[in-house]
Amino acid sequence: MNSANEVPHNLTQAVRIINKAGLVYESTVQPEIFYLDCHQDTASGQTFILWEDVLDAFKRVVHVRDGVRILPFLKGTDLRNLDPLRIAAVPDVTLDVVVEGQLTRLRAPLESAIADTGVQQAPSNSNTTPSSTPLLQTTSLKSNTTTTTTAPTETTVRDSQSSSSVKRFVFDADNVLDDILLALQMTDEHDVKDAFQQFFEASIEAANLGGPLFQHRVGLLHKIGVGVPQDFAKAKEWFVKAADSNHAPAHYEMGELYYHGRGVSVDNSKAMEWYLKAADQGNADAQWSIGFLYHNGRGVPQDHAKAMEWYLNADDNNHARAQYEIGELFFYGHSVAKDDAEAMKWYLKAAKQDHPAAQYSVGFLYHQSLGIEQDYSKATEWFLKAALQGHTLAQYSVGLLYQTGRGVSQDHGQAMEWFVKAAKSNHAPSQYEIGELYYYGRGVTEDNAKAMEWYLKAAIQDNASAQYSLGVLYHRGHGIPKDLQQAKVWYRKAAARGHKQAMLLACRVMIEE
Repeated sequence: MNSANEVPHNLTQAVRIINKAGLVYESTVQPEIFYLDCHQDTASGQTFILWEDVLDAFKRVVHVRDGVRILPFLKGTDLRNLDPLRIAAVPDVTLDVVVEGQLTRLRAPLESAIADTGVQQAPSNSNTTPSSTPLLQTTSLKSNTTTTTTAPTETTVRDSQSSSSVKRFVFDADNVLDDILLALQMTDEHDVKDAFQQFFEASIEAANLGGPLFQHRVGLLHKIGVGVPQDFAKAKEWFVKAADSNHAPAHYEMGELYYHGRGVSVDNSKAMEWYLKAADQGNADAQWSIGFLYHNGRGVPQDHAKAMEWYLNADDNNHARAQYEIGELFFYGHSVAKDDAEAMKWYLKAAKQDHPAAQYSVGFLYHQSLGIEQDYSKATEWFLKAALQGHTLAQYSVGLLYQTGRGVSQDHGQAMEWFVKAAKSNHAPSQYEIGELYYYGRGVTEDNAKAMEWYLKAAIQDNASAQYSLGVLYHRGHGIPKDLQQAKVWYRKAAARGHKQAMLLACRVMIEE
C-alpha cells in the first residue's frame, strides 16, 4: 500500500479511512489518501482489490464503500464469494474503508459559553466543600445538561468574541476522539481551527501537570492533527507518558501505532504487547484487537480458540464487532463445534446494536432455518434493518422476498427497487434479477432492450444465469437481431460455469448453424 505522498502506479485503487458515521477517522481536516494495488482477472478483464490487502493495511474494517454504496465481494456462478475474497476496483474514485468505532451522537445543540478556559485540580477528598475546591461548570456534547464536576476530566474552549455569541466546546477526556469528530460536523472550518488550537493549548497545560488523562488526550490530538500538526512521533511520546501511569487507553493507542506503523515500524508483536496491557484493564477495543490478531494470525500463530477467548472478554463490555465475530466462529465451526443456534444468539447481540452484517446474518438464519425455525417474516425484518444501512446482500435478499412473496406480499415493484439499490454496488445477481423483471414485464413495462442491458452487466461478471439469458435473446432475436454466433458464445460461457440448459442450447445452435 502506498500513501498519498508516493506516486501510485497505474493499477491502484485510492482509499481513505472513515468510521461508521462517515467521518474521516485519522485526519480530521484533509483525509490522507492511500493506494492499494489492483489485480486483473485474465478471463473477464475486471480489475479488483484483494480483501486481504485491505485487512493487512487497516484494522477493524467493516466494509468498503463508494459513497453510500457498500461494495460487495465478487462472486462466482454459485453465488459464493470468490477465493481469495476480492472487491471490484472503481477507477478515478476514492473509496471509503469503513472501520468500527461509533461516534457519540449529539442529543442537543452546543450552548453559548461565558466562562474562560480553566482546569482545576481534582480534590483529594470527595467530601471537600465548594468553598475549598473551585468547581467547573460544564456542558457535555452528549447532553445539554449542565453539571458540576470537581475533577479535571473536562475542559472548555471558547473564541475571543463576546460571551453572547461564543460557541462552547466541551470534551470528555475519555471520549475526546468521538467528541472532536462530532464537533467538526457542527462548526465551520475557521471556528474549528481556532477553537481546537485553544483546546490543544488548554490540554497540554493540564498534561504538563502530570495527569495521564490529559497526556493521553494530547497524544490523540497529535495523532489526528487537531490544534497541532499531525505528528505520530509526538503522539507516541505523550502516549508513553500516560502509559507510564498505567492508563489503559494510552496502552491501546500504543498498540495501534505499532499495528499501523505510525511513528514506528509496523510490529504486530509489539502491538500485541501493548494491547495486552490495555486489555488486562478491561479495554474492550484492545480485547477485540487481540482477538483479531489471533483470528488472522498476525504477530502470533493463528489460533481461533484464543481469538474466541478474547472476543468473549470484549463481549463483557458489550462490544458489537466481537459479538458478531463470535457468531462467525460458531457458524463456521472454527475452534468450536459448528452450532447455528449459538451463532444466532451472538449475531442477535450484535444485531441489536445495529451491526449490519450481524443483522443480515440473523435474517439469513431465519430464512434458511439454520438453528431456528424458518420464519420469512422475521427474515424480512432483519434483512430490512441491514438493507437500510446499505448492506448489499441484505438489499438483494429483500428484493428476492418481495419477488417471491415470502414474508411479505408479493410486489415486483418493491423487488425492483431493492434490486436496483443492490445493483448500485455492482452486485451481479441483482443486475440479473433486474434483467428478468424487464424481460417478463413484472413490476415494469416489458422491455427486452433494457433486459439485455442488465443481463450484460451481470454476464461480464461471470453470472452464468445472465450469460444464459443473453444467449436466449440472441438465439431468439428478442429485442435484438437474431445472432446464432453470439448466442453460441454466451451459451458456452454459461455452460463453462455449469449451466446445464446452456450446454443443451449450445449444441442446438451448432445444429442450426
